Amino acid sequence: MQIIQNSLKEKSVTLKSIRDKNMRTLSITISDLEFNKFGIKTDKLSFSDFVDIVSKEITRQNLSKSIELAEKYGLSKLTMEDITKEVKAVRKNAKNNS
Repeated sequence: MQIIQNSLKEKSVTLKSIRDKNMRTLSITISDLEFNKFGIKTDKLSFSDFVDIVSKEITRQNLSKSIELAEKYGLSKLTMEDITKEVKAVRKNAKNNS
C-alpha cells in the first residue's frame, strides 16, 4: 500500500486475529482518503478482510505496472497470432536446447 503523507484526518482501524481462541489486536492508522478509497465501512476488520483489501490493492498496482511496461516496450500491440508465434519459437528453442 502506498503511504500518503499529508495532513489529512486519519482513522484508526483495529484488526483482530483469532488463533487457538487467543485474540490479539493490532491497530493501524490510515488517512480518511485511504479509508474511503479501499471501501472500508467499519473501524473493526478481521485480519482476513484486511489481507483481502491489501491483496486487491497490490494486484491493482501490479496490473497497472504491467500495462505500463507492455505499452513502453510495444507488447500491448502484439496480436494473438504474434503471441502464438513467440510461444512456439520459445518452446522450439527450449526443446532444441534440452
